[in-house]
Amino acid sequence: MLLPIYLVAAAFVPASLPAADAAQSATTYHYCWAMAGNRSFYSDVFADSRNTYHVAFENSWNSFLRANVSNLSGLRTGCKGPYDTRREAVDELNEDRAGDRDGGYEPVLTNWGYRG
Repeated sequence: MLLPIYLVAAAFVPASLPAADAAQSATTYHYCWAMAGNRSFYSDVFADSRNTYHVAFENSWNSFLRANVSNLSGLRTGCKGPYDTRREAVDELNEDRAGDRDGGYEPVLTNWGYRG
């Protein structure tokens, strides 16, 4: 017995089509951090498209810190990501803050998020 061609073709279609994967992964999640003295600062988790340069996050974060935080001696900064889901980024952020607390730092959560 011959199967209709659409049934045979359906057996070879991948479970997720490349176009659908590209649309799903167009947004990534990030957060930024800074350490100065015994304090660590963290941004909110923010969403952005995959085509934004990481340096844009870092420059904006550094500007925010310099405008809003006093005594930034020994400042070290960076941004983390990309994460595929907000939940994944939030989990990493919480782990970093807990690690800082355990290491004797005073974690400060800011309301900054990249709005590029």
